[in-house]
Amino acid sequence: MTGLNAFTMPKWGIEMTEGVIGEWKVAEGQTFAKGDLLALIETDKITNEVEAESDGVMCRIVAAPGDTLPVGALLAVTSASAAAADDVDAFIAAFGGTPVPAAKPPPAPETKKPASARKSAKAKPACVHSSRRQTLAPRATRAL
Repeated sequence: MTGLNAFTMPKWGIEMTEGVIGEWKVAEGQTFAKGDLLALIETDKITNEVEAESDGVMCRIVAAPGDTLPVGALLAVTSASAAAADDVDAFIAAFGGTPVPAAKPPPAPETKKPASARKSAKAKPACVHSSRRQTLAPRATRAL
C-alpha cells in the first residue's frame, strides 16, 4: 500500500466547505506528468483546474462528475507507478471508504403571511422617474 496518494478535495478559500467534480481530464489507469490537468472542480464562485504535482498514474477515481463533496474528501487515488487493485481498495478503506456526496440541505418550509401582510408587501419601485424638474429647498442647497 506504500506509494499510493490520496487526491482530496482542495480548499481554495476561507469559506469554501465543498466542491463539485466538474470533469475528470485523466482516466483510470492513465499516466500523467507533473503539471498535467487532472480535473476541473467547481466551487460557489469559479471552476478551478487541478494540476498534477508530480508524475504518476491515476489508480482509481472515487468521485464521479457532478458529485458534491466536502473539503478533504477522497476524490481519487494516484501512485508513482501502477498499483494492485487490492492495495488501492485497502487504501480507500483505510482513508474512510467511498465518500458519499454531501447532502443538500432541505428547502426551507414556506410560511404563509397573513392577508394584511400580503397586501402591504407589494413591491414599490425603487426609483420614481418624473418628467417634472426636481428642485431643492433653499436650506438643502446651503448644506451642499
